[in-house]
Amino acid sequence: MPLRSLAPDRVCVAAALATSVCALGAGLATADVFELSAGGELRGSLVERTAEGVYVVRTEDGAQVSLAKGDIARIVQVDDNLAEYRRRARSIADTADGQRELARWCKERGLAEQAELHFDRLLQLAPDDEEARVGLGYQKSGGRWMTRAEIMAKRGMILHEGKYRTPQDVALRQRDAAAGALDADWFQKLRLWRGWLDSRRPQQSAEARALFDALDDPAAVPALVRLLDKETDDWAWSLLLKTLSRFDHPDALRTLVNATLYDARAEHRELALDLLTRDGRQVPLLPFVRALKNADNKVVNRAGKALAAIGNPEAVSPLIDALVTEHKFIVQQGSSGINAGSVNGNASFSAGGEGPKIVRQPLQNAQVLKALTTLAGQHEFDYDEVAWRSWFVNEQARALASARRDE
Repeated sequence: MPLRSLAPDRVCVAAALATSVCALGAGLATADVFELSAGGELRGSLVERTAEGVYVVRTEDGAQVSLAKGDIARIVQVDDNLAEYRRRARSIADTADGQRELARWCKERGLAEQAELHFDRLLQLAPDDEEARVGLGYQKSGGRWMTRAEIMAKRGMILHEGKYRTPQDVALRQRDAAAGALDADWFQKLRLWRGWLDSRRPQQSAEARALFDALDDPAAVPALVRLLDKETDDWAWSLLLKTLSRFDHPDALRTLVNATLYDARAEHRELALDLLTRDGRQVPLLPFVRALKNADNKVVNRAGKALAAIGNPEAVSPLIDALVTEHKFIVQQGSSGINAGSVNGNASFSAGGEGPKIVRQPLQNAQVLKALTTLAGQHEFDYDEVAWRSWFVNEQARALASARRDE
């Protein structure tokens, strides 16, 4: 039975009525799709909506149909360009010129999918048509037309996550994705164990400690570092750091170094330094040598203390340079005198002047001197950098002369 002969109370339309009905009073774009809940669809434009809630729709072929409000399930609004495209597509000649004309029209109006469809048909009708080739993304390479995928494949590139990449890059991304998934699994597992440590059941708490004691998979290190960063209980932090210290892993070493230099709690720094230097571990000097130039004088002395514990004579020269370091301080006149606070959080000192200002002051570093005398076996020069440097140069010259004699 033809749709237009249906009574209004017998017609159902499927779509998003909940999102469309409120806007219908202001009118819809031409050639909207009225999907019928009973099956099928009706294309047309809304002529009016009556007081009884009946929708009067003019179909694309000019017929007028009435639809009851209760029968409408969803109305899909269609862009005017799409409606015009459907009209043109029905009447266009299936020739090269006809397909080219419609493809251009679609391209000008941003209908990329439709334009590609007609460029493809144009290429079937005229295999050498350059406009069709360009419209479909072909490029000339070596005198012949090739798709972008063919050109990139020729260059050794493959499509991955929407972009062409080298196989090496894809392999790295896939490896990182796998590592990320593994890290997430480990973090979930370690967080569960950490929760068990707080259990009121001694057996479960003991089981958690045993699991941390037995942990030996290097893949767990990144997750363990994340867990450590979130830890607020000192006893648990110590347990996690001890677990981490067993691994010969860059992230584990970096965490121990950072805790030694920058943790605000002295007991944490002491534990980290002890774990870092026990059992003959090879400790890199570079992070500590760099820390000798830190703006915070406290960090400079922590680096000196760590270098003494590491015991590598190669640190002697940078330690000489750090015997006395210059630091910036904010000087401010208070209500009862002149006060000064350091820019980097060091101890304050008194100075004169009007209003707040930044001044520089050299500071002697006791831990650096202690490290230097320990490594050099020399205690006579105190903070005299010139004397230390002269001694060091002489020692280097003697060592070189001795090496030449041995040759």
